[in-house]
Amino acid sequence: MKKITKIFILTSLFHFQCIAQCWKSISTNADTNSLIYAIRDDHTLWDFTSNAVGVQIGNQNIWEKCISSGTGSTFLLAQDSTLWGWGPYNYDGELGIGHTNPQATIIQLNNSKWIDLSSSNGMTTAIRDDGTMWFWGRLQPNNYFLTPIQVGLANDWLDIQSSWDQVLALKNNGTIWIGTAAGSFTQIGSDIDWKYIWTEGGEWWGIKNNGTLWYNGFQVGNDNNWQSISGTVFSGTYGIKTNGTLWYWPYYIQSSATFNPLATPTQISNFSTYNSISFRTSGFIPSGYFCIHDNDKLWLDMYTLDASCTSANIENNENVQDNSLIVVPNPIQDQMTIYGLEDLKKIESLSIKDINGKLVKQLDINESSFSLSNLKTGIYFLEIDIDKVREVIKLIKE
Repeated sequence: MKKITKIFILTSLFHFQCIAQCWKSISTNADTNSLIYAIRDDHTLWDFTSNAVGVQIGNQNIWEKCISSGTGSTFLLAQDSTLWGWGPYNYDGELGIGHTNPQATIIQLNNSKWIDLSSSNGMTTAIRDDGTMWFWGRLQPNNYFLTPIQVGLANDWLDIQSSWDQVLALKNNGTIWIGTAAGSFTQIGSDIDWKYIWTEGGEWWGIKNNGTLWYNGFQVGNDNNWQSISGTVFSGTYGIKTNGTLWYWPYYIQSSATFNPLATPTQISNFSTYNSISFRTSGFIPSGYFCIHDNDKLWLDMYTLDASCTSANIENNENVQDNSLIVVPNPIQDQMTIYGLEDLKKIESLSIKDINGKLVKQLDINESSFSLSNLKTGIYFLEIDIDKVREVIKLIKE
């Protein structure tokens, strides 16, 4: 049976509202970034590590947040705040289950409930639902804590980020603190208006309640609409503003200039729908960022990985025209046909690009059937530019 990929383009003369049913969160944040997991809006877990198609892990629909560790272990926070995890190594006891043996399947790690967790280089630090901080895993050089131990006596911790043995933490009174895994913490400055934190490679970033962005204690520019910040020493730093735009500071290993976080960042794309981002620096994709935007679709750089995201609950949809584009077959062996092009007006361009964004084939907009026999096996993206709007369909070439 032929497999069909279908997308819908909705156009209207009147206002309409869409409620997307798609992706909730994405996690690749780890020392090696070798894992890619995403959680859908239905709270199911998916793995994009080996390919860009995605494979569902298990059949549970209870997941709220996924956190990857650089040692290959992965943590899951369920909707009821219980902590789960698994990992093929667990060399340093970072799962906190009393041993360093591999854990092949997802299990509940303990009976406590948790609000946040960060794991790096075999060291896991987490905040329990009573606001206390806990640690498990390996301390430098070779001290192991295979079950959780409490860090200090404070019970007002709110958020935590770690990079190797450095831990950055936010309290519910708006203060930020820095320390080492299972060690003592020192308050950074005296400000009490922090709302967001991030640390990587000995650096730290923060966003205040007024929306200003700070790097190692210095304000970055004058903008006051920052929402989140994250990055790695391999990929550079990315920031999302409250207006949904995405911005980038390159690292020195990617450019001849020295990394300057206080410089003006570069806006990426004209989209204003970004809500989260994560990174990839090894594996089947050598470099790139994963993000959730455009009605909660999952994207790799500028290309959708999941074209199955559909919109529901369309209101006030008078005069909506439903134009269906159907790609047959998909996966593709030699020949591809796009049905529905004849119903569209103002088609400006048809092109196929690889997962790195490189143009591999420009298609004739006056045709509907195309030979793809010369394309290598892999994942590609069909870009259809229609009256200044771009639609993207994922293609699988066998």
